[in-house]
Amino acid sequence: MRRPNLLGLPRVELPPGYALGEAGPDAAEPLARLLTTAFGENWEPGKVRRELLHNADVPKTFIVTWADAIVATASAQIQPTAFPGSGVVHWVAADPTHSGKGLGCAVVTAVLRELSGMGLRDAVLITDDERLPAIAVYRRLGFMPEPCHASHPHRWTAVLTNLSGR
Repeated sequence: MRRPNLLGLPRVELPPGYALGEAGPDAAEPLARLLTTAFGENWEPGKVRRELLHNADVPKTFIVTWADAIVATASAQIQPTAFPGSGVVHWVAADPTHSGKGLGCAVVTAVLRELSGMGLRDAVLITDDERLPAIAVYRRLGFMPEPCHASHPHRWTAVLTNLSGR
């Protein structure tokens, strides 16, 4: 998916009791737990460090906390060879026990604002067909499908049909 520009970005808004911040070196373990829960795949602290916290291509990882627990995250990533001039919204996750509170929208907006501040022209992200709630958030934030494989037009038609029935 691609957001064709980084103009007119909304403000980051969170419900009372939630706070937006940047992940520090001590966030590896709680981020690993969150990403494991959100994606159903095993994340361990070393993978979080390699993929996010110590990765030169990831200048910032945002977190949302509630009662000192990390409950949502998204990272800004730069891949100049694959996406010249574009920023990448990377590894968006939220704790399902906090769903419906706009946390995904908040962390993605924070990433988009970061990418805009870096002078990038637009943003891309990669997601899976079954992540309908996330895709709905991305669409509300101005992301559009960007088919880049022969199977994508058919798959996007199905995804958008499923979203319209919600």
